[in-house]
Amino acid sequence: MNVIKDKIIYSTLEPKPEQPNQPYIERLLSEINQELDDTGDRDWLVDTETGSSRTISQIEPISRRVASALLSLGFGPGDVLQTGYSSCLDFYWPVFGAWLCGGTVSLGDPNLSETNIKKQLEETKAKVLVSSIDYLDKYYKVIQELKLQGKNVKYFILDAGEQDTLPLGVESFQTLMRVQETQKMPLLLDFTPDRESIIMWSSGSSGTPKGILHSQKNLLNLYFGHDLKPKTIISSALMFHISSFTFNLTLGILKGTICYIMKEKCFSGENLLKVAEKIQPEHVFCGVSQYIQVSNTKTNGYNLNGVKNITPLGGAVSPGCSEKVLSLLGSQATLVEMYGSTEVMFVSKHEVKDIEFGLLGSLAAGVEICIQDINTGERLDPGKEGKIMVKTNTMMMRYLNREKETNEFFDSDGFGFTGDIGYYDNFGKIFFSYRMREVLKVDNYWFGPAEIENLLEKEPTIDEACVWGEYDPNTGNDQVNLGIVQKQNQKEWTKAKICSLVDANLPCTRKITGKIYFVEKIPHNPQGKKLRGEMKNFMKQP
Repeated sequence: MNVIKDKIIYSTLEPKPEQPNQPYIERLLSEINQELDDTGDRDWLVDTETGSSRTISQIEPISRRVASALLSLGFGPGDVLQTGYSSCLDFYWPVFGAWLCGGTVSLGDPNLSETNIKKQLEETKAKVLVSSIDYLDKYYKVIQELKLQGKNVKYFILDAGEQDTLPLGVESFQTLMRVQETQKMPLLLDFTPDRESIIMWSSGSSGTPKGILHSQKNLLNLYFGHDLKPKTIISSALMFHISSFTFNLTLGILKGTICYIMKEKCFSGENLLKVAEKIQPEHVFCGVSQYIQVSNTKTNGYNLNGVKNITPLGGAVSPGCSEKVLSLLGSQATLVEMYGSTEVMFVSKHEVKDIEFGLLGSLAAGVEICIQDINTGERLDPGKEGKIMVKTNTMMMRYLNREKETNEFFDSDGFGFTGDIGYYDNFGKIFFSYRMREVLKVDNYWFGPAEIENLLEKEPTIDEACVWGEYDPNTGNDQVNLGIVQKQNQKEWTKAKICSLVDANLPCTRKITGKIYFVEKIPHNPQGKKLRGEMKNFMKQP
């Protein structure tokens, strides 16, 4: 599976060749043109709800028209385009257009608070913003605030139709897709593989998401990161997350896969199985919480003989859950577990025969892992639990404007901390145990405890609040628990009132799903930081 040498676990696969020194978008377009010459046109992305599609023959002309329009707006090399929309057929047009201009794309989560959206736009110095119409009010408010500060951002609505009335200064992105190509693309003579290509975002466990910068070289290397080459897939994972975003490129364009996308609003376990019965995809990708919904779906005699593999993305799942999923799919189906993170991308793959919780499987070519002592950083021997440290050829460049956090992520040998705790055995098998960081995940959305805490601590009769999570493999979510300190002689809060306050003021993805404790104090370190990781044991003290 893997080999061990000097307390480092290595892949047994041969290193992949160096990639050509070319922009990633050029690689995509050249592959498309070659396929069109060899075998003709085909579907690339297909909407499982409507049946509408985007073909590979549309990619270059639309992308170049968008790029020409962006160039006419002054968008060029070094500029940033920020997105604010979820999975859809037109997801990549702003991305490809910006890349053709030599720009960088920042993939934002539209469910973030206005405060965090504003911080992202400020940190990236985004020149162009593209959102969906569902989030128009939120983004428009942020844009107006930035305008008052002298910061102008061109704002477009991706899915605005002719019947939609938009505020002054906001335009439909569809106009960019229809313009004639008039601007000459920049030659990018100063191109290097280390040029920034994309900014992904962390969940924001401290209240503010961190920008994660990846290079052109990383995207090129990702093509060789795994050996998957299915003819068709269904993915219900959110396309502004690293896995779904890259699958539609590495598989959908570079490996000739037809990608069926299931939008977030359309997902249910039953609907996924119904669509899979109709399409018979070779591989199904979904978020962990969605995977668990599938496991709880009642058997209705689905014919899923064409489904060969299924992969839950974003976390570990219990063996019992996987057994139920595989029983629904049939004996021909295999669970393919994949491990990685936004910072390091793809790490390992495990095609499950005997389901074993936390087993990470075979490392991808060129990947190295070591387990470090949490306190000393010493590399540990087999069987000892510690920090999972990873080195890949797709490591992030850095955190955006976060030198301290970047230095904390990398060790002196170039290994990066995944945020997970685990161990390995004498045979090179690597196991995930639990997440170390305070980040919380519910229904495939990541968020930080500070969002709920800040809301509660604004209340005049609440002194302090502390949120922490406990991973539940039976649901794929964190159980989000809350400890709350009320002001002395002020006992007006009840569990029901707290839940109502959170429900009324935060997105539906930010909820208290576990227990609520009324306590006299919350533990802190000497610097005054809340010790969220110690709350579970703290609550057990007499």
